[in-house]
Amino acid sequence: MIRSPNAAALLFEENEISYLDMNGQANQLARVLLRKGLTRGDFVGLGLQRSPAVIIAILAILKAGAVYVPLDPTMPKDRLRFMLSDSKARFVLISARNRELFAGETEVLDLEEIQEDCAGESKENLNLALSGDDLCYMIYTSGSTGQPKGALNFHSGVTNHFLWMQKAYALDASDCTIFKTALSFDASLLEIFLPLQSGCRIVIAKNAKEDDPRSLLSEMQRHGVTFMSFLPSLFHQFLEGIEKRPDSSL
Repeated sequence: MIRSPNAAALLFEENEISYLDMNGQANQLARVLLRKGLTRGDFVGLGLQRSPAVIIAILAILKAGAVYVPLDPTMPKDRLRFMLSDSKARFVLISARNRELFAGETEVLDLEEIQEDCAGESKENLNLALSGDDLCYMIYTSGSTGQPKGALNFHSGVTNHFLWMQKAYALDASDCTIFKTALSFDASLLEIFLPLQSGCRIVIAKNAKEDDPRSLLSEMQRHGVTFMSFLPSLFHQFLEGIEKRPDSSL
C-alpha cells in the first residue's frame, strides 16, 4: 500500500512522477513482460541510461518475480555481449538509441515501442507470491582479476539492509535524495530503494556525475537535496571541488 500516492517520487529535468503513477507504470510493464513469457527467476538486462524509465523497469522486473542485470550502455560492446551471454537474459530492455549495442544477443524490448502495450494493461498491483529467497539482481564485477563474475543478491538481504538504513538515517517524506550512480555499481541500490521505502523524492541526475562536483551541486541546490551517499575517495574529491556552502540543504 502506498501511504502518500500523490507525493512526488521521481524528479527528472522538469518532470515529476508521483508514487501512484510510478507504481502503476511498473505494474503495467510487469504485466507486459509476463505476457511475453517472462517467468519467475528469469534474468532481464537493463540497457538503459539513468532516467525514470530505469527505476520503473527495475520495479517491474521485481514485481514479475524476475532478476535485473544492469548493462551500462557506456561500457565496451564486448563486455556487454559477454554479460548478456553469461546471464542468459530472457529479455533486455532498451531505448531506441541503444538498440545496436544489444541486437542479436537476446530478445530486445524497446520501451518506447511497447508503450502502447503497457497502456492497455491494468495499473493494479500484481500481488504475485514472492519470497525473500528469490533473487532480485545480478551485478557483474569489474573483471580486473579475470573474467567478470555476476554477484547475486536476494530480496531478504536487500530488504534487511535498507530497513536498517532507514532506521539509522531516519529518512521520511520530507527528504530529497539524488540518484547519480551507474546501475552497474551496487551503490545505486542505496540511491533507489532506500528513498523509495522512506517516501522520499528522488532527483535523477541526467548528466551530473560523482566526479563532476559542480554539476552535482547545481542539481542539489535546485531541488533541495537533503541526503546523498559517496564513496570516501569520491567524497573528498567532491569537497575539494566546491566552495563551502553554508546554505547547503544536506
